[in-house]
Amino acid sequence: MQLVSFGGGQLIARRCFAAALRRSSSRRFASNRKSAHYAIPPETVTIDGTTLHPDELWNIPKSVLGLLERRLLFQEGNPMNLLKRRIVDNLHTQYRKPASGSPLFTVVENMPRVVSVWDNFDSLLTPPDHISRRPSNTYYVNSNYVLRAHTSAHQHALIRQGFDNFVCVGDVYRRDEID
Repeated sequence: MQLVSFGGGQLIARRCFAAALRRSSSRRFASNRKSAHYAIPPETVTIDGTTLHPDELWNIPKSVLGLLERRLLFQEGNPMNLLKRRIVDNLHTQYRKPASGSPLFTVVENMPRVVSVWDNFDSLLTPPDHISRRPSNTYYVNSNYVLRAHTSAHQHALIRQGFDNFVCVGDVYRRDEID
């Protein structure tokens, strides 16, 4: 904080005070705006073919619900699709099984974007009080299901299915804020 001295007293420079005031008022405004963007919980919601019943933990804004339809990773020519293709092509070119020459990594796509709380947190040993579990950081459909915050939520199921070398590709949903 910049201090300016006048006649032995100290005053906070006006520009610092103005900046602090702008920051605090924008935070207040932002927090008020966020609540207005939450979709009222519908009786049911269907995502990726799974019908769920939202409860009091529902915190998915209308804007995020709209994004679920985009499927950018599957749109030919979309930059996200192009990046995914380059990564997959590189993995398949650089990493092959010595005996057969087939790709070493299985690429897993189209996994459900709604996962259980257990898959998203417990299977990865995320402590019950970890900050990532808070509704301020995760999109909850209800107390049992969330929009996946990372594709690691599928690791347990894939390993149980016998996969040992895999890359799980998919969009993820986190309630991150820009600092």
